[in-house]
Amino acid sequence: DKASLFRSLNAIDRFAAVINLSRVNENIFSHKKSKQRYLDYAFKISLKRALQEMIGEGKIPTDYAESLYVLMDEHTTATNGRYELQEALDSEFRTGTYNFNWQRFHPPILPKLEVVDFKMRDSQADPLIRAADIVANRTFFHARTGRLNELKDSVRFTVMP
Repeated sequence: DKASLFRSLNAIDRFAAVINLSRVNENIFSHKKSKQRYLDYAFKISLKRALQEMIGEGKIPTDYAESLYVLMDEHTTATNGRYELQEALDSEFRTGTYNFNWQRFHPPILPKLEVVDFKMRDSQADPLIRAADIVANRTFFHARTGRLNELKDSVRFTVMP
């Protein structure tokens, strides 16, 4: 069952983005592309914060220089949206990003990282994606019922915005 699969992932670091819709500009969700860009941003920031926590805990060395493989459940998105997310992940983790609005450079969190590989997978064919769906559903349930704090020891979550 899903609860036992969730418990079987105890040795795995899990993360989730929780979006507080009441705090999101209504224009973002009025257009399909801007909504997808925001969801990709929330995913990227949540992954970044989870990785930063794992670096801080010593689970990932700061001089990690291999590859980072990011798998995501397939969803409808324009092909260029996939490339944009791939590039955003690469910048955030490997090369750094520059915020033009605030004139600020954010250095990469894993500057020696060689490759950020991003792939979209079908949850029917990939057990890791099915496991991610379970984490997402459990986080959604706890957020909707006001019990998000119950997950703090099992899921790293970032509340957006």
